[in-house]
Amino acid sequence: MASSVGTVIARAKAILQERGTGIRWTDSELIDWLNEAYTAIAVERPDAHSEIVTHELVEGARQQLPASALRLMDVISNPRGRAVRNIDRDGLDRLRPTWRSERPTEDIELFMEDVRKPDVFWVYPPAEGGVEIDMLVVQSPGAHTTDDLSAISTDPLLVSERYATALVDYVLYRAFAKDAEGQANSARSGSHYQAFMNAVQGKGRGDVLVTPESEQNANG
Repeated sequence: MASSVGTVIARAKAILQERGTGIRWTDSELIDWLNEAYTAIAVERPDAHSEIVTHELVEGARQQLPASALRLMDVISNPRGRAVRNIDRDGLDRLRPTWRSERPTEDIELFMEDVRKPDVFWVYPPAEGGVEIDMLVVQSPGAHTTDDLSAISTDPLLVSERYATALVDYVLYRAFAKDAEGQANSARSGSHYQAFMNAVQGKGRGDVLVTPESEQNANG
């Protein structure tokens, strides 16, 4: 059976021994913490919210990510289908100090990022306005916009179902943290947070094991 908002919240409530709409932990709180969990997964596993998009460039070298994107993972190709490579901007600055003022073109060859400003990237040669490129971005995680659990109980999760258990652990981490004055609840909160991190980060290690490159190395 596919996991849904209702099944994740129900699993958390069963462990909390909470009934109905909640006395100690309300449905509204549990839904808020589920929304927090989506963001936490996006931070630890950007690929969980990755998407290939076609993006229209403005004229020039400096470009802005779409409003819905958190960060750039890769630029795949230019309008001609040519691969666009990632390079270090400092290196290009040394080789061609005036590259930003070169004539705009649609034949984009290179892109550059700056981890200090993740919503901005640069292209070379500078782009003509309206040129479209295909790129891989991390999209901002969605959120459930109502605290009425009955209205969204059957809604699908806003991240892959494989993270359902991690979502439950995150909700429990926040729930027990609410009563963290007691030593037992503080310990349980920490335990569920660690379980969340293990599930999310462990999924990353598992993905590495089955990449084409790792299979090639294993078959050596």
